Amino acid sequence: MQLPVKLRWGGAEDADGIALKVAFEKNPVFCEVTFDNDLSLMMEINGKWFYKSPSARTIDLMPAFSEKPLSQSTELYLNIFATPADGVNPDNGAPDWTENYYAELAKMPSLRVRFEPVGAVK
Repeated sequence: MQLPVKLRWGGAEDADGIALKVAFEKNPVFCEVTFDNDLSLMMEINGKWFYKSPSARTIDLMPAFSEKPLSQSTELYLNIFATPADGVNPDNGAPDWTENYYAELAKMPSLRVRFEPVGAVK
């Protein structure tokens, strides 16, 4: 994937985002994603949706695994979409501004995942 990535939000059922493949060796004990931007984002992983406000940097993804634990190693996608921060498309003069909101993701987020508690004895 080449950066920057252009994201389009036309609505909950009409959006263009990105899907990042993540390998999980088993159910995580810690999972978070950190962004270096001021975007408003919606994300989905393991069937659970998360919201990132423009001022937030790190989102805890563990509710996706506590409500629906992984029973084996698997690959999941972290799906990311950009939404207008205040829920209203800005009138930027584009011909489709009333139907679509566009944002640019210039840097990929960092994902931190742990499968064992810190200090766990093996």
